[in-house]
Amino acid sequence: MFKEAPNVICELNRYSDRNFLDNSAGYDFAISIGGSLYQAHNIKGAFERDTGFFNRFVTAGKPLFIIGSNFDRNYGNAVYNEKFFHDLFARNGNLLKVSLRDTHSFNYFRDLRNVTYAPDIVFGLSDGFVVPENKRSGLGIDVISTTLSTRKKTLENFREQYLDGMISLIKSAIGKVIDVKIFSFCLKEEDAKTVEEIAPNLTAAERAHVQYVPYNGDLTNFLKVFASMKYIVATRFHANVLALKFQQRLFPIVYNDKTLNLLEDLQIFSKEEFYDLRNGIRLDLKKVWHLLENPKDVRLKMNEWTVTSARHFYELDKYLLNLFH
Repeated sequence: MFKEAPNVICELNRYSDRNFLDNSAGYDFAISIGGSLYQAHNIKGAFERDTGFFNRFVTAGKPLFIIGSNFDRNYGNAVYNEKFFHDLFARNGNLLKVSLRDTHSFNYFRDLRNVTYAPDIVFGLSDGFVVPENKRSGLGIDVISTTLSTRKKTLENFREQYLDGMISLIKSAIGKVIDVKIFSFCLKEEDAKTVEEIAPNLTAAERAHVQYVPYNGDLTNFLKVFASMKYIVATRFHANVLALKFQQRLFPIVYNDKTLNLLEDLQIFSKEEFYDLRNGIRLDLKKVWHLLENPKDVRLKMNEWTVTSARHFYELDKYLLNLFH
């Protein structure tokens, strides 16, 4: 997405490539944008990774901006708990600015002036991608891998449950004469493996009504195809965010805390109306189609969040203005 910007240099995979931190002396400040920086299942690794930023920037007197992140719900039971990070954030308030994307995460730090809350950054995406309701068609399903090693096998016990649910959903859509597109948001996280596991369970006639849409770097085209769907069954956090942003007919699937936090902040879906994979129960297709055919009205919330999501950049914008004027 930065190929037309000659002043942008991309160094992929900062977790294994140390060039960025090793060359930190040449930078004036740093931004860490998006993602679950502090995941309870990997809090020690996350801490060691992210204190690299603290040590190289904040302790060297350089500003660091953590934008649009979140903390897990069981974070308080992790190796490094909220008091540890609360003290860390408080000690470095002049140089460290943190914006969090859900109120559950923000509640750990609401007394700190350098920590703020705003809805996820993607809610600020251009409305130009939104497709009118009468021009949308088909069911879009985004899938994740339940066996990805970096998730510490937290979803492996739900593999068959998840696959059976997705296969049954696809078959039921085809039975309703609704074509299906399966979206893969992240090939690196092995979404494609889930697609490969689904395919053999469909007949040749059924596969003729199913299209696979992987994200391959062409962000604009991927978003256009996603936005053209009438119905969305979303597993990934940002698939839920996009479906809400585009005001599509959404059925949310929860597999981690960040999506649960999002839905609670939204205050539109009750716990009985979405599917939490971690509860160990089978996907109820009647519940899915009831919600898809009787969608929630999210217009007022989206109008609000489109504006307020920009608050993530308030401190950064202020710093840049002072830097260049």
